Amino acid sequence: MRTFLLILNVFFSLGTFAQNTKTNTGMRKTTEALAFLIGQEYSLKAIESNFPKLKSAINTAELNFNYSFGRARTNINKFLLKQWSQEEIDNFKETLISKALQPSISSLTQEEAISFIENVNQRAKGEINSPILETLLFYQYVDQPEEEFIRGYVLHFNTKGHSKAKGTDWTIKVPLSWTSMEADRPNIIKKFISEGGSGNETITLSVMDIPLEKGKKISKTEIEAFFSENEIRQMVPKGGKLISYKKMTFDQIQGGALEFEYNAKQLDFNLKIRSIWYIFIYKNKIYNVQCGIGSEEGKRDLELDMQKFAPLFKLIANSIVVNEKYSK
Repeated sequence: MRTFLLILNVFFSLGTFAQNTKTNTGMRKTTEALAFLIGQEYSLKAIESNFPKLKSAINTAELNFNYSFGRARTNINKFLLKQWSQEEIDNFKETLISKALQPSISSLTQEEAISFIENVNQRAKGEINSPILETLLFYQYVDQPEEEFIRGYVLHFNTKGHSKAKGTDWTIKVPLSWTSMEADRPNIIKKFISEGGSGNETITLSVMDIPLEKGKKISKTEIEAFFSENEIRQMVPKGGKLISYKKMTFDQIQGGALEFEYNAKQLDFNLKIRSIWYIFIYKNKIYNVQCGIGSEEGKRDLELDMQKFAPLFKLIANSIVVNEKYSK
């Protein structure tokens, strides 16, 4: 088992965790989403004023959209009130209406109005351009991130053909509001970051070969030993705290889930990280899905945050499909 532990130590040392703040890009995406919502609200009111007979259709479209994204509007306002004053938000709205919306809506025909109402109904189904859709999804499900996944707003990532996938072919689902990024370090196939790349939650996918003699296959006994709690405990980084360990299966393949907490030094601040590793072994390779939450020490309650994100992380792990198993 010593060799396996060395491999997992390499996994850990090559793992990445980005400490992010609400960047200028994140703020820009938030204000773009707010402008989108204001534009839609103003346009529907103007259409109702100009074409009263369309009121019933407008009400239906508004109900449909609010069912899908009503919480996003509320949560965007809550967030911006921490950054701006109410007066600044009102000025933003008034400027948008006077400079962009009033001129464009004034000459709208009834046929165009009906088309716009139908467009709102389609938006309620998620037919919204990127990155506005991803921003709305984040704010809609900010308190229950697993709901985004459950409602089918996911992207499917397949490792086949990736230069770091070591010939593996497996698929995993990740929430649509998370941004995928290539990782600079070796063995990490792909990294996903919450809030469209602005968040402090990450998912990284890794695969490593188990160093065995040529032609030798890892035995069931060795796999069983690897996933024993005594061995798993030794994977926790030095100074880290083991939270829990459970044996699990991923696509009917034996594995386990290891949760722990540790401190890491990054630049000039101390970073505290809570992480769950979903690990399994298939055909002499160790597969690892690392789900992590991080913060500068003392700024967040990572235990509470993990309680919020753990259902989502479990859904992501449960979505793993090892396509090689089913190929002829």
